Amino acid sequence: MTVGLPLKRPLALHRRTTRGGWGSVVRAGALLFNSLLLFTSATPGWVQAEELIQGPSGAPLGPEPPKPSSPFFRFSDTQVTYTYLNDLRQPGVTGGRAGRSIEGRSAPGNMLSLTHLHGWEYGTNFLNIDLRRYGSQIPAGRPPYPGLATTFDYGQTTLFLSYRGTLSGNTMAGTPLFILPGIIKDVSLAYGVDHQSDNTRLSLLRTRAMGGLSFSFDVPIGFFNLAVFAQKDWFRFADLLPPLRQTGTDIVPRVEATYLVPLTFTGLPLSLTGFASYNPPRGDDPKGGRLKAEVLMRSNLVLDLGELLYQKPNRMKAFIGVLHQKNLLGANSRVVPGAQFTSFLAGLSFSVF
Repeated sequence: MTVGLPLKRPLALHRRTTRGGWGSVVRAGALLFNSLLLFTSATPGWVQAEELIQGPSGAPLGPEPPKPSSPFFRFSDTQVTYTYLNDLRQPGVTGGRAGRSIEGRSAPGNMLSLTHLHGWEYGTNFLNIDLRRYGSQIPAGRPPYPGLATTFDYGQTTLFLSYRGTLSGNTMAGTPLFILPGIIKDVSLAYGVDHQSDNTRLSLLRTRAMGGLSFSFDVPIGFFNLAVFAQKDWFRFADLLPPLRQTGTDIVPRVEATYLVPLTFTGLPLSLTGFASYNPPRGDDPKGGRLKAEVLMRSNLVLDLGELLYQKPNRMKAFIGVLHQKNLLGANSRVVPGAQFTSFLAGLSFSVF
């Protein structure tokens, strides 16, 4: 009967498979495993072990890409500044309305400055260059050696260069070792150089080197830093003959303070910034007597015009302030005309990069 034929063939096949022993079982298991692989590879969301080793493309994976390193400069700013000063003096310069008054002869001044500041992993670097041009009341000149001393009918030009660097004590120690909560937040190694030269009859050159410690105070807003240095100066006076022409001073302590206080209560992007320095007498004055203690103070009221007008802070600033110097170049302000002055100042600064 034809109806029984389909039943007999599966039974015969069953008997042949049963007789095949373990080899048939292995073949059946392999068939089942291959079916599972097809299922998992076709199911979204499954990740095969091979992909974890080779990647989806089948190519071997390279080493894990390095994490991006922090930039070398934590912050950086370079500014160009113009400053007008209304009342400058120079030691020994008299005449005009002042006559031979102890106040000396007054002159206005214009100053261009290039300032750069950046912070890196271990500290900060600050560089400032001032080019100051005085009014003709404080004339330029030529020293007497060789030839005769000459005074010109235009004002003198003076170049000032200042560099300050710090190395953070906490960073170098790798631990917050120099912290007094609420008082000190860091103590840094500090060092610097100042240089001054002019085109007067003195043709003065002054170079100063210093090294010491800088204390960063833990203030609620802004900053306040106080540095204590050991300082030594070298002078060259072109109007003197050797060996007095070039002379060095004693090593003396020097104190510098810098500060910034945001005046947020005004509702304006306004701040008070300043710098002050003091050094005691440094030894003999080559022109006679003793060099006196020097005091320099400058304070500025700064308005951030970039933030006020364009919502771009630190791009353009306007400022007014006061500059005070006493015993300028170590001259005794009690007996040397023009060795002390206080000048109003105003200016604009632009951040260039």
